[in-house]
Amino acid sequence: MNQGKFVFAQIMDHAPWRRLQTCVDQYQGDHKVQTFKCSDDFHVMAFAQLTYRESLCDIVASLNAVPEKMYHMGIRSSLF
Repeated sequence: MNQGKFVFAQIMDHAPWRRLQTCVDQYQGDHKVQTFKCSDDFHVMAFAQLTYRESLCDIVASLNAVPEKMYHMGIRSSLF
């Protein structure tokens, strides 16, 4: 059983989250958003880039393959 963090979560620890949150606040990116926040979108797009996904359908299919691991990767919403 895995005792540490996933590699993707370790990579996301190095992302500039304060800068992202500053931009989201400045441009009101999360205004009236209830479930899928900008940080979740950033996680999904980073996952797609790092795993060479080619389409939105491919991204959704790969994330739906193991939904219990999405939280551990840093994707908090269950929109997929």
